[in-house]
This record gives sequence, C-alpha cells and structure tokens, in this order.
Amino acid sequence: AAVQTASVSDDSMTKTMKVKGMMCNHCEKRVTDALMAVEGVSSARADFKSGLVTVTLSQQIENEAVKQALKDAGYPVKKFI
Repeated sequence: AAVQTASVSDDSMTKTMKVKGMMCNHCEKRVTDALMAVEGVSSARADFKSGLVTVTLSQQIENEAVKQALKDAGYPVKKFI
C-alpha cells in the first residue's frame, strides 16, 4: 500500500511575516509563545536577527488572528511575505 504523506511545505499552511521589535532570544520566545496560543498554529519559529517569523498551520486561519496575537504580545507585524 502506498503511504500518504502530508506536505508541510504547502504554502497555504505556512505564513511568514516580518515582525517589529524582536531584539533577543527572550523576544523570540515571547513571539513563539504568543503564536502557539493561537488556535490552528502547529508550530512557530522566530528569528530576532532577521525579524522573520514563520508559522505552520494545522488549519486555515486568518492573518488578522496572527497579527492580533503578536500585537497583544508587543511585536506588531510589519508585513506578510
């Protein structure tokens, strides 16, 4: 039997954004924690040096939900890439 594998690299299930205000590893953790609290986010990776954050989704969610979570944490989204 053929094994079906879900593609994690599917663009529609990954969002990358430029975030303002991350300065250190602690900032990365706050951003990651804020995103992991959003329903539908299965993983989040933040890089304070580049200012980029990538989230992988387990279901479709609106960009607004992601933006609001980061804004509440004090790291506003500059733009989605």
